[in-house]
Amino acid sequence: MTETNAGNVTTIAVSNLRNGALDSILPAIARGTIPAEYTWRPITSLPPAVSMEFVAAYIRTYFAMVGAGLTRVQAIALGAVRAAMSAYYRLTVADFELDEVGLAVYAVVRTGADGDMTVVSAAPAHPRFGEAQGEDDLTDAERALIPMYVAFGISALPLNGAVLEEAGHHYIPSHFAYFVAVERQVLNSSVVAVREFWNANSENLRDVVWHKAGHPVSMALKRSFALSHAMKERLVAAKLGSAAVRLPVVPSVVHNLRSALAVLGQVVSLVVSNGGALNYRLLQVAEDAYNQFAAAAARGIAYVPDADMGFTTLPELMVHIHQVLDRNADHIAFCVGIFQVMVERSGAQANSLSRSYTLRKIREAHLGAVDAGMTWARAANSRIISAAARGEVAVQTLELL
Repeated sequence: MTETNAGNVTTIAVSNLRNGALDSILPAIARGTIPAEYTWRPITSLPPAVSMEFVAAYIRTYFAMVGAGLTRVQAIALGAVRAAMSAYYRLTVADFELDEVGLAVYAVVRTGADGDMTVVSAAPAHPRFGEAQGEDDLTDAERALIPMYVAFGISALPLNGAVLEEAGHHYIPSHFAYFVAVERQVLNSSVVAVREFWNANSENLRDVVWHKAGHPVSMALKRSFALSHAMKERLVAAKLGSAAVRLPVVPSVVHNLRSALAVLGQVVSLVVSNGGALNYRLLQVAEDAYNQFAAAAARGIAYVPDADMGFTTLPELMVHIHQVLDRNADHIAFCVGIFQVMVERSGAQANSLSRSYTLRKIREAHLGAVDAGMTWARAANSRIISAAARGEVAVQTLELL
């Protein structure tokens, strides 16, 4: 056989988009990552459960980046929060977005007959190992901050998951209140010096603690924490009620369902009064099923839907809702257009529904259907039903299937 140069030129992983399972589909484009100084740098061979015993090594890990993107204050916060995350959530290599994991600075080795662990330089040595070692030890005032950072680290991952599920981001202004509530609870039980430190430095540390620290942890894992009743109960047991109160978060597809139902409920009277019909019972049944699942989970019992509903588990219901919304997207967008005209005609300021993330995405994705709904609504509002019967306003019959 004659050799050629027509061999492999890439190592791109390929997914089966024809009929592959959803959880097997890999991203075709790289997602945005955090700056190099914030990548997660594991302590090699350290069991996650004992990470808090090695919090000093975690902090020194990020001392390596002091002067290369981090300040000493930021490095202490990042190291302490990540030690807490690793210990309390037993994070292993499988729990990270691998493109946000960096070169280790430290490792542990077992020494002596009792197997005690000693911190050593990782191999290969990190190019800034000298900087990590060169920073002064923590002062008493800096050590006093660690309990605060531990509480923040415990709270951050479920709250990041909640914001991801609700808004598609880890930490954005619309959800800052989630994190500030935790700060208030933790600081209320902290000594005066710690409160004063946080008040003086919070503007420089909030993004580190609440955004960058947990960013490398798997988004799927964070979302699973946010959706979990059990996680809520564990946070309550940890006396972090300010974080627990946000859980379990409502899945984004259910938010979309409820926004659609709210719009349909607002416009149905106008559609009917102009001789049309609007049937969205299928969406109401889906919301009721979700409420049944959620209520059962809160009581620690199982909910089993009727066999003819098309789903038997909560994940199957989520798929069902997504399919129903997708299948009826143009009908819903038409009604969004009607609703938009109703808001304009009322003279009222845009309310939370009209400003919602869901409706904004519908407008962007189905502009034609939204515009058609607006045109119909303006015509309907300018004519009486008798004029509609003469054909000046098209009669709308929308049935969501």
